[in-house]
Parts: sequence; C-alpha cells; structure tokens
Amino acid sequence: LYPSILNNYPGPRHMPLFINYGILVLGICFCGFYFLKTRSKPLSRGIPQVCLSLILPILLLSILIQKQGLNLPEASEITVEKNNILLLGMDALDGDTGNRFLAQRLAGEKAILFENAFTPLPLTHPAWNSILTGLYPKHHGVRYFFDSPLKSKHPQLFLPKLLKQHGDYVSLFASDQPETSYFTKEHGFDDSVISVIGWEAHMVAMILNHFVFPAAWLNNSYVDRWLPDQYNHASLFNYDFNRFINRTFYKLKNLGAKPKFLTFHTCFLHTPVRLNLEELKNIPGFLTLAPKDFNFSKWPKPGQAQINTPKNFINPYFIRRESSLALLDKILDELKNKGYFANSTIVLLSDHGERFVKGREIYGGVHGVDLKTREQTNVVMTFLDPGFTGFSRNTSLVSLIDVAPTLLTTMGKNIDASPFDGIALIDNEGNTQPAAYRPILVESMGYINDAEEKVKFPQIPIKTLEESLTYGKNGEVTIGEDYYVRVLKKKTFEDFSKSIPDKLSSHPPL
Repeated sequence: LYPSILNNYPGPRHMPLFINYGILVLGICFCGFYFLKTRSKPLSRGIPQVCLSLILPILLLSILIQKQGLNLPEASEITVEKNNILLLGMDALDGDTGNRFLAQRLAGEKAILFENAFTPLPLTHPAWNSILTGLYPKHHGVRYFFDSPLKSKHPQLFLPKLLKQHGDYVSLFASDQPETSYFTKEHGFDDSVISVIGWEAHMVAMILNHFVFPAAWLNNSYVDRWLPDQYNHASLFNYDFNRFINRTFYKLKNLGAKPKFLTFHTCFLHTPVRLNLEELKNIPGFLTLAPKDFNFSKWPKPGQAQINTPKNFINPYFIRRESSLALLDKILDELKNKGYFANSTIVLLSDHGERFVKGREIYGGVHGVDLKTREQTNVVMTFLDPGFTGFSRNTSLVSLIDVAPTLLTTMGKNIDASPFDGIALIDNEGNTQPAAYRPILVESMGYINDAEEKVKFPQIPIKTLEESLTYGKNGEVTIGEDYYVRVLKKKTFEDFSKSIPDKLSSHPPL
C-alpha cells in the first residue's frame, strides 16, 4: 500500500501500481461486504463495525503521510573560545556529485571545499574509523563491516577522546544505520541517539519493517515524546528523515552548556528501496510501473552471478540522490538560520561513493570491490568555520584520514602529529597548508571469488560470512580473525597519487 515498502511488497510485482492498488481496494470492499452478508444480525446493525474496519487501517496508515518539518533548536551560545564541532556524513554520496552541489551552495560562505578527497576504503565502518582516528585501515584494524578482531595500532586516537584531553567537550554519536555502523562509550562518546546497536538493531528493524501496521503505528512524532528509546528505532526514520535529524540536534543541545562534538551519519541516500510517494511522482507515469521496474530485489545478491539489469529498469539510487541533495540544501539553510554557522566548525563529508554502471548495476552498489571508478572512491570533504575568510576550492589530493588532524589543528591544539597517517590541511588561521607529495592509499573490500560459486564478479557467499560472525551481549557483531585473513589476501591496493590522472580524465572538472 505504501510505495516505500517495496522490498516487502505483498502484491503482484509484475503488475502496474494502479492495478495493485485496485486489487487492494477491491479486496477491502469484498471483505466488508462478505462480513455484512454472513452476519446473522440485521444488516443495519453491522454497518458501524464495517465502517470501523475500513477506516481504522486508513487512520493508521495516514500516520505515514504525516511528515515533520526540519526544525533544529537554536544553537547555544559559546561563552568560551571553543567551537562546537559537527561531523555531518551522508552515506554513499559520490564526491563529484556532492562537490558540484556544494560549490554552488556554499559560494559566499566561510568554507573550504576539497574537490579531490578520497576514502581509504569504500565501506562505511572502516571509512568512519579512519575519519575519527586519522589512520588508514591497516593501522586502526577495521577492514570490513562490523567490529574487527584486529587491534588498533593507536587506540587512543579517537576524536572524542582527544577532544576531552584538549578541552571540556561532550560528544554524541548519531547513525540511522546502527546495525553495522556504530560507536560507543568505548570510543569516547558520551551518548548516542539510538541505543540499540548491532544484531539487536537488525532484529528490531526486521520485525518492524516486515509488519506494516506496527511500523505505521510507531512511525509518528508522538512516540518520539512518549517512548523515544523503547519502541522507536532508526529504521523507522527512513520514512521521515527530518524526525531523525531533529531528534539528534535536540539531544545534542540537552547534553549541557559545554562545547559539543557530534558525529552524524545517515543512510538516507543509501536506502533507495524505500522511495517515498513524492519521489515516485517524479517518474513519468509512475502508476503504470510495476514494483519490479524500480526495486533492488531485481539485482543479483551477494554470492550470485552478475546479470544484466532488466531493460527499462529505473535505478532508485539516482532518484534518491536528487532528493538527498535537496534535503542537504534544507539542512544547510537550517544550520545557518539557527546560528550553527556562527558557532560551529562543520565538516560535510561522505564515507564512500557507489559503483553504478548503467545496465550492469550491482546489488547495493557493492561499494569498492574493484576500485575501478572514481564514483565509488571520490568523497565529499568540506570544512566550514566562522574563522575562515571566505569560500575557496582546493584541488590537492587528500584523504578522509586528514579530517581528524585538520580539526585539531584548526582549533589551535598542540598535538603530536606523528601517530596520524593523515595531515593537517588547514592551519589555525584558516589557511590551507601545502602538502608535500605523499601516497594517497585506497584498498578494496576484498571480496572472495570462491571457485565453487562460479561467479564472474567477486562476491562473498553469505554463508561464508555468517559462519564467521560472533554476537556480543550488548548487540555488537564481530567477524572472526580467520575470516579477516582470507579477505586480506583478496584485497587490492592502489596509490591514487600515481593513478589519479587517469581517473580525473573521465570526469570533467567542477
């Protein structure tokens, strides 16, 4: 009934939406008339019950139409010479797309945009570990989804820990993908927006998303106020992203009067199977399309041979990308209007792009299996600070490992730079610092092409993955060390400081 629940769609996937809707309406009417016809009591006495049975589902599902507006709290005044620090990340937004948008959107603002920033590993959890530590994956140890059995070379190098050492900061972690991407008090964070993580988060999401009525009933702003930590869950925010970011900033404000550090990660762009009605309306004649025409379920799954994308398939990723940029535009307006531009150092970034080749799309984009396209490795990395003199664009080759040392340096912290793999790109006066030649390293996900699977594109059979997982009492999921050994042998590595001219040539400059 609700177009965003397409992957769990109960109707005929090959029939147009208007026929599916028609079948649903006829089914409801049939049930009502059958109920009336088989009643032993007079017909007139059964009409109220039938009306209630028809109206109640409509009332429940109408909650899904209720959308919150973006409404962040006013930025708190900073009484000491310390900025709030806001890391705002959008999963899967490729750098070229994001940079084209930000170059226009931030013209006239105090910001520095790095056009040629790259991820050290095109996968969310390893990339975020690099953002927060300034280390390459080979040093912080996280080389795949979930928690790693490999120990970090410098476990003290987490930004929230360092900020506590160099100033009186409180920190908040917010992610609407708590199944695989999360950080806890162990990493220095004082609080998180979603307390359920890992396998617990996955189970809750699976239950709520497979039953329309519970999801509809819980997906409303009243539950945010009444039972915010008991029954509401990150997966439900995919219906209404504004609720998630509103809740994040109100929770950040309630941490107190101290300077604040926020790490915010959203998969809004990376969940296009949940296209909402507004997005579907942008497709000409969308009611004549069948769910199979724009559903990820048509793509090959991990462990299956790659197939040609069906003809006339509408890739929902590109539809969601446009609405994501529109959403980012509103967020920037709200941040500016509510005073965050004036009292915060803001970093806009993405953890990786996607590998989408028209006609040969791969399930979920598969991030960076082969490192063949700039689209999957080039990322957004833009710094905004009230101390900057204006807007500028920088073409130096940089990496997400540079975020942590850059933030600490711009804030005037005297840090020991030797443990970091990254470097400070901006000094404490807002000037970009010229970087000497250095390798810009990127590694692939390391998918295993098992001979018995007979796949043309390297995949990890899901059974191989599941057999290597262990589950902690607090929801954490860890992959066994033997599995890491297998994956590391299959990884590919590239120095983009040597190969980048070829990658740049296929993409026009901004």
